Amino acid sequence: MDNDILVTAEFLEINDQLFDVLNNKGPGGLPFKAALSDDNIGIIEETFKQAEDLYTTLEDIKGTNIIHSKRRCGPLGLSVR
Repeated sequence: MDNDILVTAEFLEINDQLFDVLNNKGPGGLPFKAALSDDNIGIIEETFKQAEDLYTTLEDIKGTNIIHSKRRCGPLGLSVR
């Protein structure tokens, strides 16, 4: 499979998981759709780490790192400590 397809799929999956974590409604459901608890804190921390890694290495078409360009990414602000 084309590497561009895999990278895009990973980007979408990470952002989908972030949305689920930030949009959770209660204690039930899958790890990303449940309220933060001892049961799912590890997987949620890993998701934020993956998002941080993704957004700190993301480049525009010219090869400029997004966080150093005029097009900064809002989602990165959620995971930077």
